[in-house]
Amino acid sequence: MIRSIACGLLFCMLTLNLSAIEGIDYRTEGDWNTPTTLKPWSYDGQNRYGTAGYHFYNVTPLGGKKQANRPVDENLKSALPSYIKSITAAEKTYTTNSFGYLKIDAPGGSKGDKAESGLLAKMPHEPGAHVELLTIQLGKIENIYGFRVGILLANADRKEISPAEIVLSSERDTNWSRSIINLPKIKDGMWVFFNVSAKHSNDTLTLSVKCRDKHPAAIGGLVFDDLIVEPPEHPLNVISDKAVSHDGSAIWNAILGAPVEATIDDTWEHYLAMKLSGDYRKNEARIQAINDELGKLPTPYTGEPTGTGGYLCHWTGSNRNRVEINFRWSEPVSIDAIALLPLRLFLADENGLTDNAYWPGEIQIHAINGEQSTRLTTILEKNQRIRESLPELVTFQPHTTQHLRITLSDLAKKIGGYQFAGGFSEIYIFSQEDNVAPLAKIAASNSREGFRVFSKGYLTDEQTPLGLPEIGPRISGSLGLSVRPDNRHPKKPVDIVLNFKEPVTIDAVRLDPAVIYRPGQAFPIRFSVDLLNASGEVLQSDRSYRNTPLRNQGLNPYISHFPDTTAKSIRVRIFEISKPTDKSRPWVQISEITPMLKGAHIDQLATVSVLGMSQRSKSTGNLFGPTGRRLYWQDAFVYDGQTQAGRALPLREWVQGLYDRKQLLEEKLDLAGIQQDTTHSIRTKTLWSVCLLSAFVVLTSLYQIIQSKVKNRRDLRMARERIASDLHDDVGSNLGSITLHTEMLMDQVEAPSLVEHLQAIAQLSHESVYGLREVLHTSAPRIGRAQDILKYMEELSRLVFPDMHVALDLDPAVNKTLKTPERRKGLLLYYKEAITNIRSHAQCNRVSVSLHRVKNHLELIIEDDGVGMTAQKLSQQSTLRTLKLRAKEMNAALKIKSKVDQGTRLELHIPLININ
Repeated sequence: MIRSIACGLLFCMLTLNLSAIEGIDYRTEGDWNTPTTLKPWSYDGQNRYGTAGYHFYNVTPLGGKKQANRPVDENLKSALPSYIKSITAAEKTYTTNSFGYLKIDAPGGSKGDKAESGLLAKMPHEPGAHVELLTIQLGKIENIYGFRVGILLANADRKEISPAEIVLSSERDTNWSRSIINLPKIKDGMWVFFNVSAKHSNDTLTLSVKCRDKHPAAIGGLVFDDLIVEPPEHPLNVISDKAVSHDGSAIWNAILGAPVEATIDDTWEHYLAMKLSGDYRKNEARIQAINDELGKLPTPYTGEPTGTGGYLCHWTGSNRNRVEINFRWSEPVSIDAIALLPLRLFLADENGLTDNAYWPGEIQIHAINGEQSTRLTTILEKNQRIRESLPELVTFQPHTTQHLRITLSDLAKKIGGYQFAGGFSEIYIFSQEDNVAPLAKIAASNSREGFRVFSKGYLTDEQTPLGLPEIGPRISGSLGLSVRPDNRHPKKPVDIVLNFKEPVTIDAVRLDPAVIYRPGQAFPIRFSVDLLNASGEVLQSDRSYRNTPLRNQGLNPYISHFPDTTAKSIRVRIFEISKPTDKSRPWVQISEITPMLKGAHIDQLATVSVLGMSQRSKSTGNLFGPTGRRLYWQDAFVYDGQTQAGRALPLREWVQGLYDRKQLLEEKLDLAGIQQDTTHSIRTKTLWSVCLLSAFVVLTSLYQIIQSKVKNRRDLRMARERIASDLHDDVGSNLGSITLHTEMLMDQVEAPSLVEHLQAIAQLSHESVYGLREVLHTSAPRIGRAQDILKYMEELSRLVFPDMHVALDLDPAVNKTLKTPERRKGLLLYYKEAITNIRSHAQCNRVSVSLHRVKNHLELIIEDDGVGMTAQKLSQQSTLRTLKLRAKEMNAALKIKSKVDQGTRLELHIPLININ
């Protein structure tokens, strides 16, 4: 992003259940010049769009006109959300602080302080063409549904530079784009918002604008807003823009009631469950049906509570203490249903709002008739699985009583403390459609009277934290009635008169507030509600707030109750008026006036007139209806059955709808748990199957490898045995014949030289026979047999020293000690090499050989009395190299001792551990 783009960052409220919507937010320049600029789109006071406010990071502009085709300033990266990698201005774009363009309020500055910044798209060659303005490189979007990007389209001194259209498109998904066309020329604050889901992780978004005629187009900044949950099917109490989408359909429908595409579980577990389990398919169908049913039910408002708080008892030291709430009527009433609405509060140790705050563990409801008490129902907290402050509705057979008692026990524990309390935001007591709770006198034990927003009287003032009794979407483009008198205290009262064609019987009148900037923004402060006859005489009057100012009831209707009265007119007489915003003029705005009888709305032809008004305003400015036509405040719209967000509902129908929503959510929760168990079971079984299959494959492979090795060894053994058999039968027989013939010749020949040669041949034959037998024993034990090593050593000594007696001291146990053919062979080769060296070099007269087991090793000592060796000769590595090599192969220790003319001593120590 260029240094002069104003970036925004949002700090989210995790407890909100309604998220942001797409559309346009119109604002006058004066609305931005306030100390509340840090929270620009929370003007309704309730954060209902899923935002806790933006923090603007205005930066120093470049000064003058400079091309801005370079990436975002490093100093701004920390101000961006984690899922925004970079924001880069396109070519042919400029930053400017000239001509008074793009003035944005500087947060933290003094009132009216300005910071000039923005991004200006250069005028294209073809008038009215689209120009790419910037690209947004996304990273991974985690732990949120997605985000909303807000673009300040204007806020400049010239209307011509505001874009005619704006388009946000995806580089990866060419079929995805969001656009708003037919944007009006405006120089005041106007924001456009687009929703982007998490499926666009690591995507690149391109922002393009359409210039007007021969003018460039500009934006003033960007803000980003996390979507904590999936946007609802329709937001409540919202009026937006015309914002016609690119395909010609009205985005109004998407804002006020268009269905949201259901997310599809595309995991392999879900796919297998749909294929394999009939119950899973049935549950999925039921969940879809529940979603469809939920779309037809009222949706509660889930932002900050408005109006009065309700009833909360004082802290008690034990949860066993009981709290009683008593309702007494002057005359017996027939009741058939009771609705208890939970508190929604900001608790000190909680992050954000807490639903079902201080809901007691047990609630008992009794009808008292004299000394007789009839229990109507018992409600247990453990059955409250959906904690969204939805009402608990209890219905029963009609019961006539003058006294109703609600007993709270097992009180809720204070967060972070050891005290307990219980309470409700509102209690409705129905006699068919009629709420008779406001007609009763209330007595509540331990009530916090006058403590902040709590009082037992607030239990029946028909103000709740759940919003207006209505259901969307709005099917009419009308808004209601808007009156702008001269000042807050008009010289003459302003009268809004609803005149019926025929007299009607009325027992209540409901006034619904308008919601444009904040809930209850322009509701009368002091007023009266009168029922008139045909002559204009007052039959009944509600003057509760004739002299006492009405506290802003927010997203709650005001209901006046009367005895059954047949009236020709309803008059709302206004004495004091509020201001929608701090800087606006006094205004009266009412979205709907509804006459009622026994809780049911009266649908009767009537005309609406406004008297005592010095100035009227019908235009809504830049608000447009579902057909794209500009909306107007009109007198007749105050009696069309429509609030600003939908159709006005009778109180019992609304409560029943919210209770049905709770029941469906609980059923959906149960089904979701069953589905999760099914997919978990499938996942577990599949993973076990994969593991078992993998283990089978591995074991089969290992078995085949082992079998192959066994076969190879068997083949090798058979080959060795075949070779050994051949050697034994052929070579062994030949060597034996050679030895036999040699010995016969030695007996017949007398010449010493020939005898010596025959003795050498006999020696070689004997050694070869012994060596062959050792080889056969080593390679094919079943063919060859182990030789007596001591006997071989004796025979070899006689053959090498035929004229000399060799002193042999051999331990017979050695044969059992040397079991491995390799070590036997090594020892014999060492012994043969040693005595051969003695004969060739020692020139000795005596040789002694000793072989014994000493503790954990064998000790072989060979000693002669020959010429010996010098110390220098003994230190050379080449001296007796073969003997040293044989000793190393057996991991044996060899010690050589020799002196000139004193002979040589060879000591070989063979460890038995390695041998065995």
